[in-house]
Amino acid sequence: MTTATAVKALALALSIGVLRWLELARATLVHWPSIYWWLTASFVHLDRLEEGRASLSRLLEIAPHTTLAGLEIHSASSDGRFRLLIEGLKRTGLK
Repeated sequence: MTTATAVKALALALSIGVLRWLELARATLVHWPSIYWWLTASFVHLDRLEEGRASLSRLLEIAPHTTLAGLEIHSASSDGRFRLLIEGLKRTGLK
């Protein structure tokens, strides 16, 4: 198993538990874009693409200037989690 595959497998397993907490956080922090970044990516990594697209739609309502380029700025200093985030957001159609 490559490191990239291991990271993705770990992210998938964590996404299942994280999804519950993100949904709870979303109920309280309804206008906080980063909740929607992670929620969208988690849905996609769990093969729940339609829910991911709906989450992306809400993200773009509250933060219309969200772009992959803007998020990739953070990726350089990340430990790999932002790569998974960006991968998920790309799959929903974020430009």
